[in-house]
Amino acid sequence: MFEQRIEDIVCKILAFDAQKNALDFIMFLRANDTVFERGKGYWEDKNYWMIKANGEFVCFILIGGDNGKEDSWTIWSDDSGSVWFGDFPLDNKTKGIAHANIDFCGNCGSCNGGTSKKIFGESFNNVCRTVFRFDNPSCEVVECVKKLAKIRINECKNKPITTERCILAPLTETDFNELTLLLTNTEVRRYLGGVRHIEDSFRNLRESIASANNYPFVVRLCGTTELLGLVTIAPHHEPTDMEISYMFLPEHWGKGYAKEVIKAILDFCKQKLNLNRVVSETQTANLRSCRLLETLGYHAESYVERFGAEQAIYVYEFKDGVSV
Repeated sequence: MFEQRIEDIVCKILAFDAQKNALDFIMFLRANDTVFERGKGYWEDKNYWMIKANGEFVCFILIGGDNGKEDSWTIWSDDSGSVWFGDFPLDNKTKGIAHANIDFCGNCGSCNGGTSKKIFGESFNNVCRTVFRFDNPSCEVVECVKKLAKIRINECKNKPITTERCILAPLTETDFNELTLLLTNTEVRRYLGGVRHIEDSFRNLRESIASANNYPFVVRLCGTTELLGLVTIAPHHEPTDMEISYMFLPEHWGKGYAKEVIKAILDFCKQKLNLNRVVSETQTANLRSCRLLETLGYHAESYVERFGAEQAIYVYEFKDGVSV
């Protein structure tokens, strides 16, 4: 059965400024690489969407129905329990709009009378789990909601991934100098086309950080700042697939770090990015990398000649959270 997109419902139910403002906000969310899912349970038969970034809730949108006005729409902030709104610095105008739209508990039963929360530097009582509610927001209010949503999206995207021994933090430019050790190591680059000029490597990293479809992580040892490597999720040369690529410093080879990290990245791809499969490309001459991928449950699907060498395209497929 064909499922209508939220934009179609907005155009069908809303009109004039309400339609314009709703479409503007939805366009903003899509431009920020969020995922729209239809509501479940109580909300299943309503025009209700859950908006996610990296598998975590950003906000909820209802088009018509909840307050008895079919031509209305509502935005709620996330109910994750995160305190992203606590002391975050906002301009006074945006803060005023946010405070004016705090969702105080109406004893609906879902949050047991609400709780005390610090919201952009001020304390409030009886606040609902969703913190903010915006009914039929004006153009000015929608601009405020965009700022709030962007704060939450950035929080979702910038959360580190932890394993038993490692922490994977989203790459930032502050990591570049230290990554020089990795990017200029001849052993690391042996099967990756050799060492490139460092400024070219930095430019590629900046592009990766800026891209909504790339997820670069610096890998460090838990409890220390010791650099282990770099792992990235990005579109493959065949853009229908996402690729996991990785580099680790030679002194950390043979200790199981790569296997541990890539297992966590595979879980991220399944749980947060909702992928059905991923690929990893490696030279067939790189026997260590081939063995690693096969141990993790990948299988070689095809072979291509690229960058002057034979490359194996390894595939990892998900089914109910496990490889098949």
